[in-house]
Amino acid sequence: YNLILVHLTQLEEAGRAAGIASRGDSRIAPTGAARQIDSHLRQITRQMDLSQSVLMVTSDVALLEDGASAAGEAKPPDLPFVMAGQNVIVGAFSPVRQVDLAPTVAVFLGTRLPAAAQGAPLYDLLHVDEEMVTLSHIQLAAQKIALGEAYVTAIGYDGVSNVIHQDLAAAHQSFLEGNQAGALETAKLVTEEVTAEMAQAKATRIKSEQVSRLAISMLGWMLPLLFFWARRPPRALLSILGALLTVSVFYGLYRLEGHHFSLSDIFTPLSPDTGTVRGAGGGDAGFFAPSVARDAIAGLAVGGLFVTAGLIQGDRHRWLPTVAIGYDFGLLAVYLSAMPVLVAYWYHGAAIRWYLPDLRLIALHGIALRQVTIVASLSILLPWLIGLVVWVMGRWYQRAEARSQEWDPIAYLRRR
Repeated sequence: YNLILVHLTQLEEAGRAAGIASRGDSRIAPTGAARQIDSHLRQITRQMDLSQSVLMVTSDVALLEDGASAAGEAKPPDLPFVMAGQNVIVGAFSPVRQVDLAPTVAVFLGTRLPAAAQGAPLYDLLHVDEEMVTLSHIQLAAQKIALGEAYVTAIGYDGVSNVIHQDLAAAHQSFLEGNQAGALETAKLVTEEVTAEMAQAKATRIKSEQVSRLAISMLGWMLPLLFFWARRPPRALLSILGALLTVSVFYGLYRLEGHHFSLSDIFTPLSPDTGTVRGAGGGDAGFFAPSVARDAIAGLAVGGLFVTAGLIQGDRHRWLPTVAIGYDFGLLAVYLSAMPVLVAYWYHGAAIRWYLPDLRLIALHGIALRQVTIVASLSILLPWLIGLVVWVMGRWYQRAEARSQEWDPIAYLRRR
């Protein structure tokens, strides 16, 4: 066999079931699963001749402490990578990328590089002669040109520039003429040029799409403010401060609970025991992650109490104006909660389509959508509750003031 892939799943299953922080020697604990994998690796290496073959040991995914996948993290943890055997340089090296592993395997097998590979072979870790390195870089440059042509054409442009094709031909000609150093540098330059053109084409299309969405986003940003300013509602400052307090409490609680703006903190893979998707806070995710719903309700409650306390000190006996101020507060809370949604829409649109945007913004988009839904739903009834509390407190204050006044017999006789 030229390639044998052994997928050892015990450690991942144990980590998802019990969390990577758990301890114990049983098979369901990560430490026990790791020892079992060590035993398998010993059996494999005993049957290998590392002078004529190569052993690679790595992982396909990292887990968080609670067993959730770290694939949705903006900065996921590093994964282990160990390589030993023929033509492998012994020592510790700087971190490698997962996308570099498939091209490296292709070099060992002597095959063409994967057509859609975004990485490069790990030549720094290998004992290879100068001619092989040069040929490999020319092959890598050709693969990058093919990938660049397909990618740039797919997103609506005419392909990579002709200069890149000419540079690849020059690198090949230099190699045929025996100028390996020149061929190597030219091939590396071709790879860099293709990568730069792909990045430029992607950035150009993203910017053009953002410009087309800017008008809608501006309407979402400005119309509520213009409407609020045109109405000039009473106690506007009180409503604004209450809405700011609502959003601040929500995000403050979310961070204090140890959550992050990451996809893995909102949705995690299927639980091996129950087959359900776990969300932040440990419950089933669905659309309303329990922690997001809880924090949104808490934030709105704190903001509502602040507005209620401010109104009690003002027009305590006026029922309808109090309810109107409550609705002003609710609308402002919804508006501030929706700001991340509007920013995310301007940045990557209503849905993820042809490219993967910033993971933090995607997570913030999802969190804000849930917060908006909860705040908007509760804000329908909350102003009436605020009005009722203010009216009751106003009546109570009026009766208390009436009872505290001394009885005036002359005034009593005049009224009689």
